[in-house]
Amino acid sequence: MKHKGEARRMRKCALLRLAVCCILLCLLPSFAYAGQYGAPVGTPEVPPEIQDTFDAALLLERSTKAVLYQKDTERVFSPTGSAVNLMTAYILRQEADFEQEIPVIDAVESLSSGARKVGLKPGQRWLIKDLVATFLLYGAQDAALVLCDHVCGTEEAFVARMNEYAQSLGMENTVYKNCLGAYAQEQVSTVSDLMLLCEAVLRDDILRGMLGKSTYDAINGKTIENRMEIMQDGQESFDARIRGIGEGATEEAGANILLYAVDGDQAWLFVGYRKDDDQRASEKHAITLLNYGSQAYHTLDITPLVENMLQRLKITTEDGGSVSLAGGAAGYKISAEASLAREIGSDTGVFSLGELPRLETAPEKGAAIGTVWLQWAEQNVLEIPLLAGVVTPPSGTGAQPQDKREENNLEIPVYTVEDWPGADREQRFTTLYGSWIIIGAATLLAAIILLWAHRLRPGKR
Repeated sequence: MKHKGEARRMRKCALLRLAVCCILLCLLPSFAYAGQYGAPVGTPEVPPEIQDTFDAALLLERSTKAVLYQKDTERVFSPTGSAVNLMTAYILRQEADFEQEIPVIDAVESLSSGARKVGLKPGQRWLIKDLVATFLLYGAQDAALVLCDHVCGTEEAFVARMNEYAQSLGMENTVYKNCLGAYAQEQVSTVSDLMLLCEAVLRDDILRGMLGKSTYDAINGKTIENRMEIMQDGQESFDARIRGIGEGATEEAGANILLYAVDGDQAWLFVGYRKDDDQRASEKHAITLLNYGSQAYHTLDITPLVENMLQRLKITTEDGGSVSLAGGAAGYKISAEASLAREIGSDTGVFSLGELPRLETAPEKGAAIGTVWLQWAEQNVLEIPLLAGVVTPPSGTGAQPQDKREENNLEIPVYTVEDWPGADREQRFTTLYGSWIIIGAATLLAAIILLWAHRLRPGKR
């Protein structure tokens, strides 16, 4: 009897745990997109020959933040060349004066004969910006060594700084071991981490302009050539869309390539890794993937749709006030499969909004109050920054709305999407009440399980 009672007790505990899990699961979002980037609308078939071009790859349409292609984005590999030099340049922009002239140190003569060098001699004086261009475009390790010594005194100290910056940028799987772009087995990264670095570098006008040059004329009369053949006019592989960024390859590490491309109002970022060290093959395959992305997807301006949706929403603050919404950007664009682009342009009801930010108190008019995701087929396709529009203080405070013309505009439910153009009744019902139906069903299931567990108590028949 003792063993039978113990078995009943264990069965009851298991059922209780199951009931709790049911309740918790109903509270989870139905979809979560990892990372800060959105998904495109539609998923065109990727040709098999493209799937085998890279061992890890990530293609991003920059103006829409949509991932057009990805493969094994968290695969760890050893970055070399520009994948390392970009971080060095990024730190120098934060901590050095590009117009300062500095001397070449004696240590450049200690670099191995196999190092990539531009021929710097001790005692020469160079502008920092010219040295940066030299290692960014040509991969000159003697230039990188001079710069790292100038900022931190030693290469080891600069490498420690590189790892600090990597963490601050969210590059969680990246560890640097040198600042020269050389191979090191313990030096690791992923294409998703390197995409974050590329984004940070391209936000800097000086670095972006420098990376886009096929040649660079230093102030001392030396001309630096970009080592990427696809940026050299006259080369068979030349592609006018490419505006940088760089590449690296060694027999031990394989090849990594990072590209920034622009064509009209579209821009792409690509990061790829191959186990072999053939740089020219990497360039060729990267262009193939870029062509796929530009042909398979179109960029759509959906500014009127987004503005209309935001105007129909209002947030009630926890202290009883309310806030209407204003957009946070001049325009809103998404990437859509080419075959769907025309349909989407005329059928705005295919979109919904995710959860709005929660506010404890009423913000100032025009203040940034977070973001909300525009969704298509339960996927996040565009992260929309939000600004506070008309702010109505809590009742009884004696304060007046910031815009009296809309002080009575309180009829729109909180956290709901009203009848934006094209939305049918079934879609609105799902948007407004679907979550409550799921919660109710899960709660009912939990209650049944608890009742069953109660009947299993010793003494119950």
